[in-house]
Amino acid sequence: MEISKSTINKIKAELDAALAAFTEKTGITAEIGTISYNANGFTCRITATAEGLSEEKQFQINARKNRALAFDGPIIPYGTIFRTDDHEYMVCGIFPQGKSYPYQIRDTATGKTYKASGLMIRHSLGKEAKDKAI
Repeated sequence: MEISKSTINKIKAELDAALAAFTEKTGITAEIGTISYNANGFTCRITATAEGLSEEKQFQINARKNRALAFDGPIIPYGTIFRTDDHEYMVCGIFPQGKSYPYQIRDTATGKTYKASGLMIRHSLGKEAKDKAI
């Protein structure tokens, strides 16, 4: 069988149907990316994501997968809100390769994002706890 544009369209339709059945059975969403082909064969990328996980749980899974536990202490959960210098920030991302500033934080008032260290975030959270106790 020689692969051409018309046969690729048929193959993609069959793969989409198979992935739809897979999604129904497992709850994991799988999608086919761009298909590259020549007369002898084709390649494509299949991306799969688990449904039903909370954003925080998915954040923790990704952090562990990327060996984020190796940097300065326990993982600070996604969505954690803290105050420092009269600004309120929320943890919104993680950079596992960033040794000094592995967290991405968002200023809740302006929406601007910054990099931050875990130590700075934990210090701000600890200071809030002491202020509330007084």
